[in-house]
Amino acid sequence: MTRLLPIRRWSDLSVSALDDFDSIFDALMGTHLKNYTRDVSHTIPRANIQELSDRYVVKIAAPGFSKSDFKIHADAGYLTVSAKQEDVPTDEKYSVKEYSYEEFSRSWKIPTTVNTSELTARYEAGILSITLPVHRKKSDGFEVQVE
Repeated sequence: MTRLLPIRRWSDLSVSALDDFDSIFDALMGTHLKNYTRDVSHTIPRANIQELSDRYVVKIAAPGFSKSDFKIHADAGYLTVSAKQEDVPTDEKYSVKEYSYEEFSRSWKIPTTVNTSELTARYEAGILSITLPVHRKKSDGFEVQVE
């Protein structure tokens, strides 16, 4: 079975070197930037992908959304999951803000064996689970005519 592969974007890359620089800068200057996002986990929810014999299961940790916020699209060999919260309060103040998923989009390349017409999705306890069934190609056998 071919594995699902994430689409790599600049925002998916590790930024540990920048984190180190920011820590040194903060220590020297004594500043702390409120609500500054240094880690991609703040803007792109993490995903776990299970590969089973008859299906893939993609689980995305996306707390704070409602079911109607999600858009799931599978076409041309790609699975794209996006979400956007419509009613996001802008006047809230935080002393610490460790996650903010007001809007995101993630894509994965999916194998041709995935039956995209039978995808199912469930959102429960902040986890979006998407099941991608795999085609079961059974051949009853056939005879080829020679021309």
